[in-house]
Amino acid sequence: MLLMPGKRAELESFRMHFRDSLGQLHAHLLAAGVSLVEPEKPLEGSTMLGKIIGSSDLLLTFGKKREAIIDMKWEGTTKYRDKLAKQTHVQLAIYGKLREQGTGRWPAVAYYILRRGEMLTTAPDLFPGVTAVANAGSTAELWQRIAATWTWRKKQIDAGDIELIFEGLEPTDESKPPPDALPIEPLDPRYNPFVTLAGWEA
Repeated sequence: MLLMPGKRAELESFRMHFRDSLGQLHAHLLAAGVSLVEPEKPLEGSTMLGKIIGSSDLLLTFGKKREAIIDMKWEGTTKYRDKLAKQTHVQLAIYGKLREQGTGRWPAVAYYILRRGEMLTTAPDLFPGVTAVANAGSTAELWQRIAATWTWRKKQIDAGDIELIFEGLEPTDESKPPPDALPIEPLDPRYNPFVTLAGWEA
């Protein structure tokens, strides 16, 4: 998009922010004593959700075999900080589970916001100068909630019950998740391919 006619100013702004934030990311890695950086690290594993294949943006290795997975985001500091605080960072938890299957250890997880050059992590004392986002549990515990949510939804789907989730719809008894499952979040209408199933205004 930024290479299209009329986007030159936005492209230059992107380059300026990107250059600065990469410098800040490099400083974070140096300060933390990272010994190995693996971009687009392939991750694969068999879970109760089925076989999952993906790749992490950055897999970091520290001394004593400690690891961290960083997911790079262009913007959304408030959004991703909130995900970490509320234990809803599902994407990072899945990456963490796949890595744990291969190593037997859960990696630390983090988001790096490129637009602001900001590191968001729940791991205390991992990156010097970065205050960890406080939350109420570990990535391993979040994975258990993901598994409980999947079990609940799989049972509904096997019975032929498909729930549509949209803002403004009143929940029913069937749409309330179990206590150990994740809260249900409506998809952003901008990225929801099923949004027209809810109807549209005249």
